Amino acid sequence: NSLTNIWPEAITLEGHGRCISSVAFSPDSQRLASGSNDKTVKLWDPRTGVCTATLKGRR
Repeated sequence: NSLTNIWPEAITLEGHGRCISSVAFSPDSQRLASGSNDKTVKLWDPRTGVCTATLKGRR
């Protein structure tokens, strides 16, 4: 319908070992954080798709 927009995929981010449970942009949109059931949080550069850091959980 006229209220639905389907956007083309801009970039694919790969790296988590399990499903992603949350994502958030930094306030300046320069970083993207993704949290996964693999007990990691990954920080990404959303322009390039490069993972810049991986934080690992203990539990």
